[in-house]
Parts: sequence; structure tokens; C-alpha cells
Amino acid sequence: MEDTTHKVEVVLPKELTVQSRGKEVVVDLAALDPKIIALAVAHGLTQKVGDSAAGAAGSAALGALGTEKAKQKANVKEWTGDEGNWSMIAQEAQRMMQATVDKLASGDWGRIASSGGGTGVSAVVKKARELARFDLKAAMRNAGKDLKQFTDLTAAAQNEKLDAMIAKEGGRDYTGDAQKFLDDAKAAVAAIDFEGLGF
Repeated sequence: MEDTTHKVEVVLPKELTVQSRGKEVVVDLAALDPKIIALAVAHGLTQKVGDSAAGAAGSAALGALGTEKAKQKANVKEWTGDEGNWSMIAQEAQRMMQATVDKLASGDWGRIASSGGGTGVSAVVKKARELARFDLKAAMRNAGKDLKQFTDLTAAAQNEKLDAMIAKEGGRDYTGDAQKFLDDAKAAVAAIDFEGLGF
């Protein structure tokens, strides 16, 4: 029988801290059976590769409909709901997963971006878009515009408009304001008096 196993020697830290919902637990890796560690590796890779295909439907729709039509959620929803297009979505999912496998094989752990929906962007960009989105909606309301002109767009199309606002010269410095917000938040967290709060 063919041996399908692959033996590797890796150096791991003695402990691994896992955080969730503001709490954390410490995993004593030295106490784990090597078989458990092997299962953890398989689980992590399965999730990593599988997650990279999360945007397959949107990416396939973009390729089939073109940029303009794919900006409207209704068009994307109609296209992805058609069973005749499911094989194309499946092929796109396979392509995206294989791209992640190839990237991992090259030594790059970084996440593969999907169809431009804004995954993998920095905290500053996310905050700048949040500020721009708030201003845009307020301006649309003040001008009597239908918000659905914006909200009915796909995430990628919305980000395209928000990024244009952020990049516009002479307008609000969204990037600077976002950075200041994050810096102030970080400073505020660091200044919390735990003893005074009884912690």
C-alpha cells in the first residue's frame, strides 16, 4: 500500500494564546499529542483554503455580467440564483482555492483577495470608508437622493465610490481623520485605570 503520509519537523512555541470576545486561553502545545497537532494543521489548512472561495459567486458574476451590471445587487442575485450558472460558480471556487494553495506553496500566508469587495484592507482604510459612507448618506439625504442608489450597489461598487471620495483632492481628509481616530482610541485604551475600576 502506498504511503500517503508526509513527515516534517517543525519548531513550535511551548504555548499558544487563543483570543475570542475579549477573553483568552493558553494552549500548552507541549502537552498535545502529535496526532492532535497534525489534525490542527489539517483543520487550519482546510479552513484557510475553503475560506478563500467565499467570494466565488460574486467573482463569477462579475466575470459574466461585466463591471457595470455587476455593481447592482439585484443583477448579481438573479445571476447567482440561476442553476445554469452554478457550474461557473463552482469552477471559480476551485480556481480561487487553487490560487490559495499555490500561494501557500510559494511561502506566502497572506489572504487571497476575492472580487474586490474590500477584504484584507487595513484598519485605516476601513475606518476612512466608514467615515466617507456616513458623510455620503447624510449628503444624499440632504439632497433628497434615494439612498438605494448607493445601498443597492455591491460591496465592491460601494467601496469604489467611497475610495473616490477619499482620494478627492480638496475634500475631507478621511485617511487622516481615520488615523487620528484609531490613534486616539489606542491612547484611550492604554489610559484605562483598571485599578480605579476595581479590576
